[in-house]
Amino acid sequence: MPNIMAGSLDGRFAELAADRLEVVSVVVNNVCNLRCKHCYLEPETSHSALSHEEWLQVLGSVVEQLQPAVLSFAGKEVFADRDSVDLLLSTIRLRNSAQSPAHRRTRIGVITNGTLLQRYHDKLLSDPPDYIDVSIDGLPSVHDDVRGTGSFERLEPNLQWLTQEFKNPVWVTHTLFGTNLASLADFVSTLATRHGLRRFSVGLYHPLSYTDQSLRLRPGRPAHSVERMLQRLASIGVPAPVEVVLDLGVDDTWLFPDLQRSGLIAFDGPFSSRTRELGNGVSLTVNATRILTGLWRAVRISPQGHWLASEDLLFPKEYDHRAVTMLREHGCSATAAYRFGLGHLRASIRSSQAERQSLAREVEPAIAV
Repeated sequence: MPNIMAGSLDGRFAELAADRLEVVSVVVNNVCNLRCKHCYLEPETSHSALSHEEWLQVLGSVVEQLQPAVLSFAGKEVFADRDSVDLLLSTIRLRNSAQSPAHRRTRIGVITNGTLLQRYHDKLLSDPPDYIDVSIDGLPSVHDDVRGTGSFERLEPNLQWLTQEFKNPVWVTHTLFGTNLASLADFVSTLATRHGLRRFSVGLYHPLSYTDQSLRLRPGRPAHSVERMLQRLASIGVPAPVEVVLDLGVDDTWLFPDLQRSGLIAFDGPFSSRTRELGNGVSLTVNATRILTGLWRAVRISPQGHWLASEDLLFPKEYDHRAVTMLREHGCSATAAYRFGLGHLRASIRSSQAERQSLAREVEPAIAV
């Protein structure tokens, strides 16, 4: 699930376990205080949204039974809706009581545009997520062009609060457009120096028919321009160690040959992860995957309860026919929906029979409870 959950696997995309679901990503609402040019979350569906009580059933089954490595609250904007914030905090408390820190503990995080965090400072300190991802698309003028005038100004005080008060990891999620590709090094250096941010997750923009086409990486842009952008990171100054993680998926394979020749990625299987220390306090990790991992390794739940493969998440206008099932059909049990998904043809063509049987055995006891 490249560049969707920057902190979700703590930058270690390739260290995925073979015997468990890794990531459950939930979109708990369809509200946001910004109107970003690249936002893909514009759903069209005939289904009603899950109620608060239904969400509690879903999330309870995730942390009590399914127990993925990561549960990510991915939007639309969690902090634009008090009910969504309550679901996040309630799930953290439930996880804390239901799971032992020493055994199969689910990390719970949240993705946010960062402009509304001041409303919830005290609550976030009382029941802190395991990580927070803040989406920032560039320095002020670039960020505001994409997300709206004044967006960076509203975000900035919360960046200061996060780095000074929030004790768990804070990641910056940064999408590369044609308009900001060349400024990545300056972006990292400035945020590290001015705001003390240390973790950056980077991914490429993939436009849809209804998102802004002017932001796209031009088809004629040679792959070596991305390589050159990465190499510039070695020339910046940072006050403390900085981690930059570039996540690439099956839609980015046009980059793979050049990055493989330069030694930035290596393939000895479906996943590749290579870290290079650049000598100036910056480490660069490039994670790449050649295969789709939805249904058996990473799933998404929509506000209406669609059970989706991770690769479907960018197509919300098609959720009704892309979903392999609806959670209401399984009594709002994520565990039952997961088991159903493992038997779906779309899962069978992406994982071996042995892996699917192992995963089915893993969740069988929880289903039987």
